[in-house]
Amino acid sequence: MQNFRKKVRSLVETIPAVKIAACMLSVAMAAVIFWGFTLTGNTDTTVQELTVAESIRAAGDTLTASADPTKFTGVSKKAVLSNIFLSASGQSPIMNEAENKMVPEEVSEESQTEEEEQPLEQNNEEPSSQRKFLGSTKEFLEIEKETVTKEEVIAHSVEERETSLLKPGKKKVIQAGADGKKMVTYEQKFVNGQLESEKIVSEEMTQQPVTEIVLVGVNGKSAAVSPLDFGVELNEQGIPVSYSQVLTNQVATGYHVGDGAWGASGQSLSAGYVAVHPGEIPYGTKMYITSPDNSFVYGFAIAADTGLSLLGDQIDVDLYYDTYLESCLNGRRNVNIYIL
Repeated sequence: MQNFRKKVRSLVETIPAVKIAACMLSVAMAAVIFWGFTLTGNTDTTVQELTVAESIRAAGDTLTASADPTKFTGVSKKAVLSNIFLSASGQSPIMNEAENKMVPEEVSEESQTEEEEQPLEQNNEEPSSQRKFLGSTKEFLEIEKETVTKEEVIAHSVEERETSLLKPGKKKVIQAGADGKKMVTYEQKFVNGQLESEKIVSEEMTQQPVTEIVLVGVNGKSAAVSPLDFGVELNEQGIPVSYSQVLTNQVATGYHVGDGAWGASGQSLSAGYVAVHPGEIPYGTKMYITSPDNSFVYGFAIAADTGLSLLGDQIDVDLYYDTYLESCLNGRRNVNIYIL
């Protein structure tokens, strides 16, 4: 035992005092470093419990409002913990490419606008009033719908009829036109108080329009008053190519007795049906009536009513017209009657 003490004493005497002090300082620094790791939570268990978001906040960074910590794919935990330790020890964190990725990518205004408008696109029927977010301008669109009913005018049409009652080129209104009326219901769409569009929901006629009828004077067989056609061919002079008898220079007058009138034969009267002396021309006889110079053409006709009388060798033929004014324009004319 005494020998051991002597050896130690001799060893201590050989070691300089400076070396002893350096060893003690090293032991003290090791203890301080171990104690620092313990305070900062630098253990395996603690590292596993830290989330990415918590690590970023612990490093002094701030998460943006649009970042989602559960979807963050930035820097690794190891790099974050390294910066935490450097910050705790008073040193500046290391800036590198990995750290630059720690800040989540901001959500673009375009994608934000799509997310705001997505619920509106899924709803096919828009409410009467709603708001749409405009991402870039940071404003909202106020959308409203209204239903309104308006009275609108229906413009009357104009019908022109060719006739030989007038000289060529002359015109005469025989029926005045009148506009109609209707109630129209619209659905209107307003954006920020301004009318953007409207569509018709329903229409209801309240007053029928009246067509304006205008006579236009022309010459020839195309100007025939009667709409009847027996399929008999006409030659270039406007005369039937086949007929059984012709009565020349006969007197023809015009008459009109109103809509729904019936002749003595029991036939309803309209343009193309004429009144004759049944003793000379029986009811139902088909005829073609025109002036000797073919300037006036009544056209194909059927005997359906009784005329006034026989005037010597002349037969008084009454030509029926659909309007009173046309019957007045006829006046008294000389015609040829072709019995078919």
